Amino acid sequence: MADPMDIDQRGHNNSPNQRAPPPSSNNNNSNNSNNNSSQDIVKSRLQRYFSQITKGCNIQDPRVIHDEACAQNVAFAEQLSTLGPSGAAALALRYASDFTQSHFCRVPPPSPISTSQNITVPNSTPTTQNVVPQTVEPQNNSLSPSISHSQTQPLVNKGVTLSSSSSSTSNSPQINNNTSKSINNNDDMPPLIPDGIDNETLKGLIHEALDSGNYTPLVRKIGEYFSQPDLLNSSFLLPNYSRSSTTTTTTAPSSSIDTSQQKSHAQETSSSSSSSKDKPLSFYGLDVSAVREVYALLNAIDQENVKNALMNATAILAATSRRVHNFSTPESLRYFIIVLENPLLCDPDYYKNVLTPILQSFAFIPPSSLDIISNWMKDSYTKDEFRSLLGLVQQYITLSILTPANPPVLNREPGVIAATKFLSLLHDVNESREFVPYTEFYNEVVNEKIELIDDFTNWKTDKGFSFCNYPFILDPGYKAKVLNIESLVRQRQERDEALRGFFMGNFVPPVLVFKVHRSRLIPDTLSAIQRVDHEDLAKELKVQFIGEEGVDQGGVQKEFFQLIVREIFDPKYGMFTLTHETDPPQYWFNSASQDLQEFGLIGMILGLAVYNSVILDVHFPEVVYKKLMGLTPTLKDLKTVQPQLARGFEQLLAFEGDVEEVYDRNFEVTFEIFGEEKKHELKPGGSKIPLTNENRQEYVDLYVKWLLEDSVAPQFAALRDGFQLLCNSPAWKLFRYEELELLICGSPSLDFLELEANTQYEGGFDENHPTIRNFWHVVHNNLTPEQQRKLLFFTTGSDRAPIGGLGKLPFVITRHGPDSDRLPSAHTCFNHLLLPDYSSREKLLERLIAAVNNSEGFGMM
Repeated sequence: MADPMDIDQRGHNNSPNQRAPPPSSNNNNSNNSNNNSSQDIVKSRLQRYFSQITKGCNIQDPRVIHDEACAQNVAFAEQLSTLGPSGAAALALRYASDFTQSHFCRVPPPSPISTSQNITVPNSTPTTQNVVPQTVEPQNNSLSPSISHSQTQPLVNKGVTLSSSSSSTSNSPQINNNTSKSINNNDDMPPLIPDGIDNETLKGLIHEALDSGNYTPLVRKIGEYFSQPDLLNSSFLLPNYSRSSTTTTTTAPSSSIDTSQQKSHAQETSSSSSSSKDKPLSFYGLDVSAVREVYALLNAIDQENVKNALMNATAILAATSRRVHNFSTPESLRYFIIVLENPLLCDPDYYKNVLTPILQSFAFIPPSSLDIISNWMKDSYTKDEFRSLLGLVQQYITLSILTPANPPVLNREPGVIAATKFLSLLHDVNESREFVPYTEFYNEVVNEKIELIDDFTNWKTDKGFSFCNYPFILDPGYKAKVLNIESLVRQRQERDEALRGFFMGNFVPPVLVFKVHRSRLIPDTLSAIQRVDHEDLAKELKVQFIGEEGVDQGGVQKEFFQLIVREIFDPKYGMFTLTHETDPPQYWFNSASQDLQEFGLIGMILGLAVYNSVILDVHFPEVVYKKLMGLTPTLKDLKTVQPQLARGFEQLLAFEGDVEEVYDRNFEVTFEIFGEEKKHELKPGGSKIPLTNENRQEYVDLYVKWLLEDSVAPQFAALRDGFQLLCNSPAWKLFRYEELELLICGSPSLDFLELEANTQYEGGFDENHPTIRNFWHVVHNNLTPEQQRKLLFFTTGSDRAPIGGLGKLPFVITRHGPDSDRLPSAHTCFNHLLLPDYSSREKLLERLIAAVNNSEGFGMM
């Protein structure tokens, strides 16, 4: 409905060739009330224009056509900052005083008209006109989508017959009020749907432009169709596809999407993309193969104005969709698929102005519609296509962080936030299809530039954006920092509680102290744990070896964990079996061992080590960490425990002959415990159920479940319960099970070149000092890998590298006096090596080897 203050809508002929003249003085009534009325009209128009220019029209109707002088018009919004308040006021005054044309944003009248109907305008010759939204003419090869009646091919709405004299800047069909008798009213008629463009038409325009050298028609057509969601959603459709389902501005809620329809379309799409190369790749009627063909042709054109037209139109499309578009039907999502296929999105020149609004638009898509896009990607993308899209988004995040002159605060950077949320969609796809390794979702720049405390606070308080809610982008090193902060906060709370108890006359030790003998590590540790409440395990741990003088500042604690883990996995205890099929050998639960208390101890030791940021030399198969995270093992996980058996199962599943005759097995497992043969039925009556071609998958699934879960259930449950006494906080949900192994065990790969590059020197040493050069020569060329591990243990209290490798390990070498026969020594608490200034390389090598071979124990240095 026209605005009552819009004078143009009051019967004036608004034809571009014939404008109504402004009111003349001869027509003005001299009455003061009439003068006041005119002034009120101008004043009201002025206020409305100023608001539209500076703030936007705020019309909520999804069909709104924004004027070129509206803040919600992307092209105009870019100029608004240079216009300023004074310029905006002057422009508003000029428009308010001009009664010959309207610059108000407008909504086209509804058109519930069947394609078989004619609208007859009396006393005029029927002609066919185009119905298009108002847009902005391109300037300087920077296209705002432009539709000119005289310069572009008309976009025809089939069956709408108009008088040539009714052409109007309103860009809507002008329907004569006297034509009601010519229209058959039908409430069930579908809304008028704009015609889209097909790839053959665009290909024809491309070839014409290449032949003639005139790219203007192509540029305008690109601007017209690639800037409007409705037009783009109606374009590139499969032949004979019903266009009645292309309406995008529906008011139906997202929950109204029929899930059965989703499934059928997904199956149709999947079959289109995989069953035959002759079938085009499609998305709910969209011919994606045709879209890709057109993009390839456009990208091959060496004309900047063509590329600028495409990308500027795409930017307007994305910005417009956030305000006026409804994503409640699968068909309404077509243009997102078209946009994501654009290869120019990878061009850094466009990432900020084009990719930003595209990524931000995804925030307006309801979850049910995002599922549709996700399922389509799962069915249709190849690994290379998925990796390309993932790389595009990762590049965008990286450039958004590194290119601004003033580094952004990541938690408040809209583009980075939008891109991270879009990555969650891709991560969901990858979890299902495994297109790329999960590590490709890490963003190194994000992990380096995050303000850890701010992000942690946002996460804990659920206020503001936090990357912890999108853990796939965070590497294990950053997650370990989050876990460490959480542990430190909890330990501080325990100290504060102990301090309050002290002042209340109820003294409680602020730290947890284990006093143990080296010769009785396991019984002493069990006894120490049994004497304390489980809540006390959350306190900071200090270890004292009875009879030794070492003060625990971290180093004694590290050695304690290393020694007790070595003791627990000793074969004499019979708690684990060592599998030599894997490289390196792995430990698996001994189902015959019934000492569940010690399995619980192992779990608590692992939890205490992680809680106190100590890495351990533990050799569990990956499936143990998967089970600790509550995930169900599969045949793939069996390969990490018994790879030969796993290969046998794969051969069984792929066998093409008669399984029952060749394998001759039942649903029964035979195994040994202490030399005695035992049998276990995989299902009730399994000893009498033969293995056949039909039930072999069930047999494999049951066998894997029994071997990895049921047969060791009591032992694993005890270990898990002990582990989760300390390791069951929200921070644990950040980790994947693959990352949990890195957290507990560190990295087995030791790159001493990285350690050398990261080392600092004190006491007169520097990197060019002769003794330092001799030291690194000895480390790199004279020490065996085993001796290198011993050196690392001697200097740090652990023979494992932290997450990220030795380059992440703080390491210091200090000059410890002049040349002498003293052995090197170390402060393992601080990763600090004290090295005498030895006179020769040979002497340094001999003294160093003697020191690392006798590195256990804490005496006075």
